[in-house]
Amino acid sequence: MALTVVPEVTINTGTLTPDQKAELFDVESRLTAYMGDYDWDSEETRLTLRIPIALQVRTATEVGPNIEYTALFAGGNKGDLSFDENAWRFRIPSGDFVHDENSFDSFLSMIDFHVRWVIAAEYDKLAEFGGKAQYELARRIGSQAMFSEMQDGWAKRNERLEQVLDPRNQDLRTLRWLTHMAYWLRSAQKSDYEAWRSVRLALDLAEGMDNPTLLGPYFKSNYHSLTDILVTAKDMDGFQLLMRLDSLDPTRTQYYQDAMLRVVE
Repeated sequence: MALTVVPEVTINTGTLTPDQKAELFDVESRLTAYMGDYDWDSEETRLTLRIPIALQVRTATEVGPNIEYTALFAGGNKGDLSFDENAWRFRIPSGDFVHDENSFDSFLSMIDFHVRWVIAAEYDKLAEFGGKAQYELARRIGSQAMFSEMQDGWAKRNERLEQVLDPRNQDLRTLRWLTHMAYWLRSAQKSDYEAWRSVRLALDLAEGMDNPTLLGPYFKSNYHSLTDILVTAKDMDGFQLLMRLDSLDPTRTQYYQDAMLRVVE
């Protein structure tokens, strides 16, 4: 298995009755096995991804022979991608959790959708548009959901995914690739110069995007490393460009001011 997914699953059932909690006693371990034992991608991309999934189950309601749950959901890649929902409605399949790409399940397909999205985003960092196949798998799940009786929230999830895949927003995917190429050049190739060149290409691309909504999470996750590379290169022009592009969050102003002193040393 080239791709290794290390799940970090937590399920909180604090608001449920003891009997309702008993119905869910082994779901955390079953979901951990479901995520961690599956071959999500057979390609020879050697990568280990730690993927947190956190559920806070709020209600459990009998609907005919089934129990329907609502929960808060949080997930992501422990970095520049996060998912937070406050009204996920689902049913939990009995027995072993089984992967089935050809049918929709209100519980497992939600997990699959987010895992595929995380994998795609990480593959985009390894190669320009490297996550295309995984994004398409996530998109397929979203399409299946729209024909389900439990399609609550899926229109919004699909809308967010389509925003990522919109051709008008593809520069953000290229931006993330250039940025992580810079990190690889610095750490693996020990080339500060090539890392700096990649950062400057990334910042020039970001300047042309002129989209603070898309760029905000990017800078929040990367400003430390971008600053370090520009400071090492003593690139005042590049550093001032970074400060100007990331000027919407005042919490980083002091950090940038302190770092500027290192540029001119």
